[in-house]
Amino acid sequence: MLYLFVIRHGETTCNVENRHTGWLNYPLTEKGIAQAERAGSYCRNLPFDRYYCSDIQRTRETFAHIFGPREDCIYTPLLRELNSGECAGKKFTECEELYEERYRYARRMMDFSSFNGENMEDLHARARAFLNEMEQLPPEVRSVAAVSHGMIMRGLYGVISGVDPLKLPVIISNCGTIVYQLDDNGKWRLRAWNVQDISSQTDLINEAFQNMD
Repeated sequence: MLYLFVIRHGETTCNVENRHTGWLNYPLTEKGIAQAERAGSYCRNLPFDRYYCSDIQRTRETFAHIFGPREDCIYTPLLRELNSGECAGKKFTECEELYEERYRYARRMMDFSSFNGENMEDLHARARAFLNEMEQLPPEVRSVAAVSHGMIMRGLYGVISGVDPLKLPVIISNCGTIVYQLDDNGKWRLRAWNVQDISSQTDLINEAFQNMD
C-alpha cells in the first residue's frame, strides 16, 4: 500500500498578476511563503518515506518552507507545470491581445503546442511516468510527499481516473494537498482533494503512517 501526498506550490507573483508561469522561475510572494509555512506546520513532522519535488524555483522554495532542508529530496522535471511556451511570463490579457483566437484555443484546451509549449498529451505522459515510478518503489515505502503544480496535479488525477482534467470544476489552491492511494493490486484511487489542513484527515493519516505513536 502506498500513499502519495501531492502539494501545490505557494502563491507567486504570476498567480497574483494573472500571468502564465509555465517553466519560468518566479519566487513565492510573502503570502506564498506563509502558505508554505502553514502547510509545514501540518506536514513537517509526518514521517514520509520518500520526498519528491518539481525542479522549478517556486516548488523548490515551497518544499524548503514545508519540509526544511533535506538532502534526500528527488527533484524531477516529471512534476513540472504545463509548459506554456511563448506565453510564459505574459498576462492572460496580453496574450489575448497578441494572439487572439490562437491563444483562446490554447487556453481553452490547455494546448500550447502552437506556442512551442506542451499539450495535455504531453502532460499526461509525464504524469504517467511519475505514477509508474511510484509503482516501482519497494514495498517498504508506504508514504511519499511531492510538491508540484496545479495542472500536473490535475493530470495525475486524469491518468488515475480517466476523467478529463479540463472538466474538473475545482481549482487546486496554493498549498492545497491531494492524496492518492495505490493498493496492493496496483489500483490507484483518490483519498483527499485540495485539503488545506492535512492534519484534519485523521483516519487517512493514521492509515498512511501506521508506525506513528
